[in-house]
Amino acid sequence: RLHPGDELKSCLGELCSGRSMFVLSCVGSVSCATIRCANYLKSGSSTTNDIKVLKQKFEIVSLVGSICDDGMHLHISLADKDGHVLGGHLMNATIFTTAEILLGELESTKLSRIHDQRTGYPELVV
Repeated sequence: RLHPGDELKSCLGELCSGRSMFVLSCVGSVSCATIRCANYLKSGSSTTNDIKVLKQKFEIVSLVGSICDDGMHLHISLADKDGHVLGGHLMNATIFTTAEILLGELESTKLSRIHDQRTGYPELVV
């Protein structure tokens, strides 16, 4: 469980160090967050990404992704005070009240990430 003021990604990185992990569930709230949202052309190719800096309180509706020594790939869905939901690739987030996170570990499988020239990102290798 994370506490007020904790940084979500860095805490997960510390907790999961040396392990192949994935997020099963997360409920809680954040006081601010930064997410990346992909932009796509009609041709389907990616050109840029929108970075959204959110400076208000949100409920964590969902958090999914994988965590390994080579990095993590997490997507988050957040609901504002009116129930409007937005989401994207989690860059960072600061916990407001709590974050109750359930994690799974792949004990017999090693996850890693290798840079993929086609996407420009480190992609998961199992």
